[in-house]
Amino acid sequence: MGRAGERSHSRHDDRRPPTLGAPATDFAITTINVPDRLDVQEVRAREAEREHARGRAFFVDRYTIALWSKRLFGLAVAGALAWLAVQTAAPLVDALRADSIAARLSAAIGQTVRIEQRRFEVWPSPRLVLAKVEVGGRLAADEVSLRASWNELARAARAGRFAFGEAVVSPVRLDAEQAWLLVAIAPRLANAAGFSVGALHFSSVEFPDFPLLPHQYLATVKRTSGAAAGTFELAQAGGEGSMTLRLVGEGDDSVRFELDAQRWRAPVGPGLVWDSVSATGRVVRSAVVVESYTAQAPFGVFQGALVAASDVGWSAAGTVRSTGLDLETLMKFIAGRQPDDASALRSPLIGTASLELIGGGHGPALGDALFGVRLGGPVSVRFGSLNGINLGLAATQGGVAQTGGGTTRFTELSAQVVVSDSGVVLRDIRGRAGAMATRGQVVVEPDQSLSGLVRVDLGAERVQAPTTLRVSGTAVAPRFARP
Repeated sequence: MGRAGERSHSRHDDRRPPTLGAPATDFAITTINVPDRLDVQEVRAREAEREHARGRAFFVDRYTIALWSKRLFGLAVAGALAWLAVQTAAPLVDALRADSIAARLSAAIGQTVRIEQRRFEVWPSPRLVLAKVEVGGRLAADEVSLRASWNELARAARAGRFAFGEAVVSPVRLDAEQAWLLVAIAPRLANAAGFSVGALHFSSVEFPDFPLLPHQYLATVKRTSGAAAGTFELAQAGGEGSMTLRLVGEGDDSVRFELDAQRWRAPVGPGLVWDSVSATGRVVRSAVVVESYTAQAPFGVFQGALVAASDVGWSAAGTVRSTGLDLETLMKFIAGRQPDDASALRSPLIGTASLELIGGGHGPALGDALFGVRLGGPVSVRFGSLNGINLGLAATQGGVAQTGGGTTRFTELSAQVVVSDSGVVLRDIRGRAGAMATRGQVVVEPDQSLSGLVRVDLGAERVQAPTTLRVSGTAVAPRFARP
């Protein structure tokens, strides 16, 4: 009993008192978390990831190294090029200063050059503008524009020297001395400024004191390869037709010229529009020498020479020669008709004339001497005929003979002609038509009116004294009548 009660008592003593609200149990609840195998693997994976991240923070792969190496090398090259460009452009920009350009030009042409202002413009094309340019105190231009393309500027940067395609000078008016100076120095300007210029253009040039150049002209200076001088070329910008005058300096006192023109009204001569004109010669300080010229019109070709020189005043002398002057076409031209006009009136005079004239003029100025020239010389006509006029009938029957009936065919016809601005005088006219002979003198006024006398001798076939006929009417409609 006693053992059993003792054991029973010991079992009751080992029990813990019951807790409030929970049944009594033999197991205790603790807060200790014992990880299982999956938890351990997750912890290890996280630790490995942290270690890998710490390692990558200090690791640069091969691609990144190559990429940044290229970038750094490109930056270094760009910096070197920029430095080189600055070093190259500095002397170029300095060479384009206004005073630097003026100094080089002055040294090259032997004349003091002044440039008031210099500026750069990029629109519509890159150009360097020089404002208020003065040469030797005698030549002046409001503006000189040096033009270049972007390709030319790129080549200049590589070569270290600027090259401009052209230089354009604003409009100028030149007297004789200024024109002479310009022709002498212009070809030297192409490479004298420290840079090359392909061509020098003048947008407009006028010569108010030079009667042989009465219009506005476009002027171009072209440098000839391997030559000390260049070509100064004038192209007519106003007036009828086209004319080009090329000038080449032969020295300080002589300039050669060549002239070519088409459908051009020459400033001297009869005032007609020539189909073509060409001339060569030279100009010196006090003289103009046209060594040869050829002028072609619808009715013939004229050739000759001309000299004009000054001492106290001006004197001019010239020659005119033609061997195939078509008188029928000339009469139509005088009447204002075209040579191929089928409805044109019948020409009163037909045949082919040859003439050779010489003469001169004087005056206080070159224009006075040229416009006052009087030319004279012999003229002969082959196959000449008075078309529509019978001089024999007029001499025998009297009355008035004019174009409309009959013909007088000459086997010989010649005269001495004098041509001037006051008209044309035909002196010592000698004609023969079979047995009939004629002699006389006829004056053609500037308005084409005729006046004069013609003596008609019918010869031995008719027992009649020679008859004198008075000439009147116009050059295209002459009238012959007894006084």
